Amino acid sequence: HEIKEANPAPPTAGTTLRFIRLSGLFMDSNEIGSYEQTIGVPILESYGLPECSGIASSNTLEHVKHGTLGQTCDGLDIAIFTTDPENREMLGPGEIGDIAVMGDNVTGGYLNDEMENKFGKILTFNREDEVEEWFATGDRGELDENGCLMLHGTARD
Repeated sequence: HEIKEANPAPPTAGTTLRFIRLSGLFMDSNEIGSYEQTIGVPILESYGLPECSGIASSNTLEHVKHGTLGQTCDGLDIAIFTTDPENREMLGPGEIGDIAVMGDNVTGGYLNDEMENKFGKILTFNREDEVEEWFATGDRGELDENGCLMLHGTARD
């Protein structure tokens, strides 16, 4: 990624651009810092996919941790599970595994794709012994101690 010095000055007074949301592209923290200095607004990294109606986690203006994809958005849960589809267990902070999301806006499955539906779902039990259904995103990652998501590639890598 090459930074162009076309406009190194911060935006002038009256500019309405408050931030740039970065999703679908990984950038090194140093690159982000350089771009922020050049354009004069924060860059907020995020993570999302169509199956959860867009953004699942994001840095915010109030909480930015570069090198992560931020914390889970309201109405969603994100968890990391072991990578063995026959023996799924939820992992703790700092452990790398399969990213899964759960929430009202997450898809219930794919039309006429039984195989994808079988491997795209993770079932767990909550404290009331009710079944919870997670959607396996196909990505690998980890959550840090603050609940910030970090991406480590795809499950197919």
